[in-house]
Amino acid sequence: MGDRLATCRPSANASGARSNGIRHQGWHETQFMEYAIGTLTLSIRVQHSRSLKDKRQVLRSLKDRIKRRHNIAVAEVAHQQSWQESTVVAITVATTTAQARQVLDAVHHDAVQLLGRDLYETDLDVSSC
Repeated sequence: MGDRLATCRPSANASGARSNGIRHQGWHETQFMEYAIGTLTLSIRVQHSRSLKDKRQVLRSLKDRIKRRHNIAVAEVAHQQSWQESTVVAITVATTTAQARQVLDAVHHDAVQLLGRDLYETDLDVSSC
């Protein structure tokens, strides 16, 4: 599994100062919240698939399982018209990179259990913002 750690580009706030988070105004002070965005890219080859319907059944099972167990966004992003190939991305937002990585590690584990040899490549990215 590929594993990269990147940082988000800081943006300028109203005063021109650079910040690494979301500006949140409370009653008495302005706070900057930091967060992490994690993506898990799954490259899939459904060997036994003989039609788009077969492939979509496998992907629907995977996406439903991930959404139900981990409550994160999942989408097929490439090879939609291929009846054996697919690229699926799962994305999560968390308060720390460790939390994002933990969620995506669990998603990876579920994907390996469900897909077995049909899962031939994965890439995990976690960015701190």
